[in-house]
Amino acid sequence: MDGSRTAGVPPGAVTGVAREPDAVALRPAAATPDAECSERDLIDRARTGDPTALGVLYDAHYGRVYGYIRYKVSHQEDAEDLTQEVFIRMLDALDRYQHRGAPFRSWLMQIAANLVRDHYRRKGTTVAVLSVDVGELDIVGDGDPAASVELQLALEEVTGALHLLTDTEREVMLLRYVADLNIAETAAATGKNENNVKQLTFKALGKLRKALLKNDVGTAGA
Repeated sequence: MDGSRTAGVPPGAVTGVAREPDAVALRPAAATPDAECSERDLIDRARTGDPTALGVLYDAHYGRVYGYIRYKVSHQEDAEDLTQEVFIRMLDALDRYQHRGAPFRSWLMQIAANLVRDHYRRKGTTVAVLSVDVGELDIVGDGDPAASVELQLALEEVTGALHLLTDTEREVMLLRYVADLNIAETAAATGKNENNVKQLTFKALGKLRKALLKNDVGTAGA
């Protein structure tokens, strides 16, 4: 349970490269029945205070929670503290979680979103649009060091363009490509329908592609 770990924007999401990095956190794109049963078992065991189950849930979801919060909070220490608080609140609320409700990852990200809002409410400010130092995040390519560097550079370009998105578009992008939720999970986390999430993702990716293309043209002409 150590280190600031996160899943990043897959190199294909904006750049068009048809390759995805290895998972940093547990990330079944479409959970199989066995995977769902396994997570249900872990949650049920965690409810009884089983430290092993709690540890597995923590390790599986730490990356997506920290990555999401870090893109919204100015200081790394604050992001780490808030991430720890998410799991404390998860434990406190685990008895109230319903398997038939929002997917577990969506439910966890709702806790994270509420904590970030509370954090800024206490400060008397609004959620910042950050350009994160990607170097502080543990980026994994596909086992190839060159691929890891390529992914890190792509991430730096994308995070620098997040200010071009609306608040809603940015939230969907962070949940989709930083917290690594699928369409259904993102819909559950935001309270929107799946078609709306798809439309927001399409519009946001279009804006980011346009910004990156403009940046490439500007660099070439310099």
